[in-house]
Amino acid sequence: QHSDFAVGFKRQDITFIYVQDLVQAVFLALEKARPESKYFLSDGQVYQSTTFSNLIRKELGNPWWIRITAPIWVLKIVTWFGDKIGHMTGKISALNNDKYHILRQRNWRCDIQPAIKDLGYHPEYPLERGVQLTIKWYKENGWL
Repeated sequence: QHSDFAVGFKRQDITFIYVQDLVQAVFLALEKARPESKYFLSDGQVYQSTTFSNLIRKELGNPWWIRITAPIWVLKIVTWFGDKIGHMTGKISALNNDKYHILRQRNWRCDIQPAIKDLGYHPEYPLERGVQLTIKWYKENGWL
């Protein structure tokens, strides 16, 4: 049994970048960017948050799963407790107040045109290919 947990009922648009594209951009920036330059990077597409989990599910062979969506206020409570537990134990929780501020955002869109124009950046790994390669790696290395 698998579960897909999300927060917020409004549509969420997000972007992704596969590590190979990130490495490409780093080397291009070392070669071509001015020191003060800053770039957003992604695979050049905008996805709905459910697209990512659907691709993972597909690569895992479409196992039975349940998709749970909770209101944002539930995330706030969970991350508040995560912060408190982290302060008491001295260990940072994965679900802390910083994560709350990230996860509550509905849209994470990146304009990669400056990186394309200035650096010659051209992403080669769309989300679907990146998910396929990642799941394959996890299986080959005994993580799945």
